[in-house]
Amino acid sequence: MAVTMADITHLRKMTGAGMMDCKNA
Repeated sequence: MAVTMADITHLRKMTGAGMMDCKNA
């Protein structure tokens, strides 16, 4: 996983999916 906490927080705020979005990205 090359995703930082900032990326997860950003994805969560944008889509509200969080982990699922990170995996797809």
